Amino acid sequence: MESLLASPEIQQFIKERYGKQSSAKLAKFQSGDTDELHDLLIDHKQEIAGYPEETHQASDGFDVELWKLGPVFWIHANEFDDMGYFDSLAAARDYAEEQFGPLDETDEDDDTED
Repeated sequence: MESLLASPEIQQFIKERYGKQSSAKLAKFQSGDTDELHDLLIDHKQEIAGYPEETHQASDGFDVELWKLGPVFWIHANEFDDMGYFDSLAAARDYAEEQFGPLDETDEDDDTED
């Protein structure tokens, strides 16, 4: 939670969510009282993240998305609950391949495309 709280994305979300109370909420979370923050982030993680870092197709044909929120990555796959929390994209990708087999890349952010 400490590294999530240090993330500008999370701090901005807290400001937007709590308005004038955001400083007090941030101080509460930084003091270690993070139950409310945990629930809030779980409920809104895709909204905050905006879009997946990568989307792959599993060997069974369904999409496997690798998402990032601040310094934390997780896996979202159709018909499955979100899986794991990882400290790197590579770790999330490796775990996804363990669970779903080889992943074919179907979409990845590429700033060179016009």
